[in-house]
Amino acid sequence: MSQIRHTLRQFQCRDDIWRFYHRRAEQLGCSIDRLLNEALRHFARGIREPLSSKEWSTPVGARERLTPPPGQGTPSPSPVPRSTGAREAKIPPPIPRPRRLVLIFNDQRIPVDKDPFVIGRRVSDCDLAIRDGNISRRHAAIVRHSGTYYIKDLGSTNGVQFQGARVNSRHLDEGDVFVICDYELRFTYVE
Repeated sequence: MSQIRHTLRQFQCRDDIWRFYHRRAEQLGCSIDRLLNEALRHFARGIREPLSSKEWSTPVGARERLTPPPGQGTPSPSPVPRSTGAREAKIPPPIPRPRRLVLIFNDQRIPVDKDPFVIGRRVSDCDLAIRDGNISRRHAAIVRHSGTYYIKDLGSTNGVQFQGARVNSRHLDEGDVFVICDYELRFTYVE
């Protein structure tokens, strides 16, 4: 029964809009299609306020006579963006600073300053060595690709967990926490 009410409400709304445009088209002496096209064109120009009474009362047919049909005459100029009234100054966009990734492990802040930054058990091969028999020699790596950091499992036995699920590769967002065996790896960005 609730679906029927929803459907009726939907049709009622559509019918109300249709009646509004029908009355408005009769008042302006134009077709409903032309009126709808004008409303859509107005919306597409990025103007979000409702049409003013002057714009509604201008006969649509008069505008049709001023603009030539497509393919004939000169194309109509593109709409000019509205000015806010304030003096507009060209402000250059801010230069983005490269964000540095920091790994927080056992309350220590370790900057990720190598690419790839390898995490594993073997001290000689890894940038972060975790001495635990459950961790593979080269367990995971932090890599940077196109300015974005990723954590990648290097074919480890026990894998890398994120929010309780094993992941093969995943980008690193601010505050992400990954688990390797029983060890938490928290990532943060600094300027």
